[in-house]
Amino acid sequence: MNYLLYGEDTYRSRKKMQEIVEAYQKKLGSSLNTYYLDMEEDDALKLRAHIDTHSLFFEKKLVVVRYPLGTVDASLLVDVLGRTKLLNDIVVVLWSPPVEKKQEKQMSELLKLVNKAQEFTPLRGVELRTWI
Repeated sequence: MNYLLYGEDTYRSRKKMQEIVEAYQKKLGSSLNTYYLDMEEDDALKLRAHIDTHSLFFEKKLVVVRYPLGTVDASLLVDVLGRTKLLNDIVVVLWSPPVEKKQEKQMSELLKLVNKAQEFTPLRGVELRTWI
């Protein structure tokens, strides 16, 4: 199962990411099988390693990937997300800030590989007043 949270409103998208993580950990009763990767800092092969490695103690795994369009090899990301899209035992949450013009093609490819995507646009007018 793959989720993508992205957009200009990084506060709300990060909050939603944290809600997903907390719900997952509450359901499992542990945070031991939750992994965080920052693709601007981590080696792209760590993502594959987290997906391919299975735990003896937990059936499910949550992998949170921040900045997926950073420096990740696109073919690696396509491979990993293609394999996890239909799996229920591995949940991948991708968090991305607003994409630059040169990353729009990658983002459209990414949208095809996720089960659920949510864009966080800036709130305006009534929505903003209600949120505050």
